[in-house]
Amino acid sequence: MNIDTTAVIVTAIMAGIANGLSSTINLSINDAYSALKTVLKNRYEVGLDNLENKPKSEVQLQAVAESIKDKNAGQDKELFEIAKKLLELAKNETSKSNPAVSIKELEATYMKFAEINGKVEIGKAKIKNGVEFGKIDFTGNSDPKE
Repeated sequence: MNIDTTAVIVTAIMAGIANGLSSTINLSINDAYSALKTVLKNRYEVGLDNLENKPKSEVQLQAVAESIKDKNAGQDKELFEIAKKLLELAKNETSKSNPAVSIKELEATYMKFAEINGKVEIGKAKIKNGVEFGKIDFTGNSDPKE
């Protein structure tokens, strides 16, 4: 299995930012996000301030992803483990509060959905270079045969 570690790290960054914007901040997610930010800033000089200030900006998101890739931060095992932990915490928090994926409007260059278990709602979407789907159970059943 070939994992795009940069994509995992960027996804974790977005989960951390989303947690910070939530009305109910999960402290475990916040701690993991702080650790991720610290490693990115101290080891790779990758700052997240612009993305945090404009979390919906595709330009800022791409700039962070490029910096991570250009500086080979995706090869950092500790950083990757922090990102995976943050995503696991975010996944657990999301499944507690809202098991559905709901997107009202989306514009992106490329989207990859690795695993979704639950109701999926997509309103208006414009995706320039394609969408990749992994394991998806749109019914939300733990056993897709049900």
